[in-house]
Amino acid sequence: MVDFNRRYAPVYVAARQAFGSAGATFCVAQKNRPGSEYRATFENAIHMVDLLRWYCGGEPVEVTAHTAGDDPWQEDGTTAVIRFDTGNTGVLMAARTAGAWNEKLDAYGAGRSAEVQAPESVSITVDGVTTTRTLSSESFGWATATDTLGFSAAVHHFLDRINDRRAPLTSGRDAVATQRLLEKILTSAGLPTHEQQGRQWASHATNPVPQPA
Repeated sequence: MVDFNRRYAPVYVAARQAFGSAGATFCVAQKNRPGSEYRATFENAIHMVDLLRWYCGGEPVEVTAHTAGDDPWQEDGTTAVIRFDTGNTGVLMAARTAGAWNEKLDAYGAGRSAEVQAPESVSITVDGVTTTRTLSSESFGWATATDTLGFSAAVHHFLDRINDRRAPLTSGRDAVATQRLLEKILTSAGLPTHEQQGRQWASHATNPVPQPA
């Protein structure tokens, strides 16, 4: 099992359940932040790429991506449009020129809308009626990022699968498909898919400034 923890975060789980087995017809996933760490798209946006596969279902049949910045090894960010074989469409936004850390997802389909402001809030709209759930400390048992971002749920899921021998949601096989989609995005954007040898990356400094994962 690969720990794509966002699939286990309560807000993302609730939004995904709203669309059932058909998935969302359209899904926009964003993870933006200031600065540009090592391989921004590869290292940071892969969580959003995995969510797009999960929400839209199926596998990509067409990928169009664009990037910004002068350094292809440390890009300012990437946008991508992905068409899946289910007929659903996913959009990725991963900017590294934002004013602050921000992660969100919007999904639409079958007369339903879902809006996630990670990691605390999810709103589901059906027939004009919106229900919002906020995972505040008081309502969620003094939750920490370990709970709201899905880390603890992922660990429990792994232990449950050891016990019942069923395939985990984020199996190694499924994670390979997410990695392949990420490489298609990098290739379409004209970015390298391998590591630049000999380069010293800011995120690998001796005392890096802590950033949200």
